[in-house]
Amino acid sequence: TPGLVGRWRATVAHEASHVLLHRCIFEPQGSQSCLFGVHAQNHHSRLQRCLKRDVGYDRRRSDWKEVQANMGMGALLMPKPVFLRAVRSEMQSLGLGEQLVSSGSVEHTELVRRLSRRFTVSRQATCIRLDKFSAVRSAAQVVL
Repeated sequence: TPGLVGRWRATVAHEASHVLLHRCIFEPQGSQSCLFGVHAQNHHSRLQRCLKRDVGYDRRRSDWKEVQANMGMGALLMPKPVFLRAVRSEMQSLGLGEQLVSSGSVEHTELVRRLSRRFTVSRQATCIRLDKFSAVRSAAQVVL
């Protein structure tokens, strides 16, 4: 289903971001000596796992590496210039012009649906990306 494909793409991009951004943290240095005089021949000792409990949307509890990997995922799957062009295009096709839509509105829901299909990502990832670029107005913002 499209939802499973989007989740798979997000997972692969998230893990790829770890490799791109955090590999140097886990790579042993040639000059390092071993505490016990023997280096582990087993690659499992360097295995890193992303656990759901560590990847959250509550910024107070998230591990900084997971936050960076999520940001990397967004950049890989929805690059800023391409994403913002798509936002403008979809907003014009919805007849919204350049005005910001309110989060949670019917227009917002349709914009998110179209963008998530266009980039083959989840609606949640699309909402986060829209919010990051201030492409939507929060429901609490007053329109003057």
